[in-house]
Amino acid sequence: MAIVVVYVALISVFSTLFQITGLAKDKARFQTISLLTGVGFTTAESETVTNNPVRRKLAIACMFVGHLLSIVILSLVVDTIAFFDIANLENSWEILLISFGAFAAIIIVFNLPFIKKPINSLIKRIGFVLYFKKGKENVLTMMDRYDKESIYQIKINVLPENLKDKTLFKSKLKEDYNINVMLIRRDNRNITISKSTMIQEGDTVVVFGNSHNINTVFGTKHPGAQKEELNEAKLRNAIHIMENYQDKAMVEIMVHKVPEILKETTLYNSSIKGQYGINIMLIKRKELIIDINQDTTIEVGDTLVLFGPYKNIEYLFDNEEPNK
Repeated sequence: MAIVVVYVALISVFSTLFQITGLAKDKARFQTISLLTGVGFTTAESETVTNNPVRRKLAIACMFVGHLLSIVILSLVVDTIAFFDIANLENSWEILLISFGAFAAIIIVFNLPFIKKPINSLIKRIGFVLYFKKGKENVLTMMDRYDKESIYQIKINVLPENLKDKTLFKSKLKEDYNINVMLIRRDNRNITISKSTMIQEGDTVVVFGNSHNINTVFGTKHPGAQKEELNEAKLRNAIHIMENYQDKAMVEIMVHKVPEILKETTLYNSSIKGQYGINIMLIKRKELIIDINQDTTIEVGDTLVLFGPYKNIEYLFDNEEPNK
């Protein structure tokens, strides 16, 4: 039973370490179990591990420990069968029942909140020191994910360049990067968010928006590399799925780059509806909703509401392969 206790403990340790790197709690636990058992790691969600260098190192360690445990478990099963005395079944069953009872008791004790919480806190503190270089990087924790958008909790240890000496309004997080600041916690209290609010080092921030852009803006990188990625993010159209209808979707798009099919042409001449099945339902320009007719054009800075095949919308506005 000791090996099972170790197994459960390892799931807790590795899932906590994966959470520190930004994985949501349920996904971190699932990937840990998959890696330890060698089952289910080929799912699409495994890309969230393989695409991150730190998570890859954790995954390698987790798989190594998992294979080691498999060998130990196999050895224990063989020993248990050899130990099981058919001639003295009563004593053998008593030993097994006592072992299972002890295992259940240990699991219950370690899941008690006043014991589990300090253990997880200790694991996180060790993980922070190893992974975040003693406060030299921001701590990004994914709370939930919706396709390409996510909710992140971020511990600000290093203020991003585009937020230094700037209010949230002037930083244009929403306009340029499709990032909404939902909450700012400072000195153990939530502060009121307004146009004049400034994010400071030491703040804990909850944001919602494009996952790639959140990691680009708040991830701590070499200033030159970060600036280049931020400029690329500014040119990327911000796509937000409002509602899904099987293969079709209602989508809101903030246009930072006009697609080739819509450049220097009207909606009527663009054949966006005839060729790709996309209906433009609304255009918002400079806070005003404009009338849509055959002479309407799309401009940088417009906010669009579209309906049509999602793969085609992605192809035109996010440079992905079409599904005509």
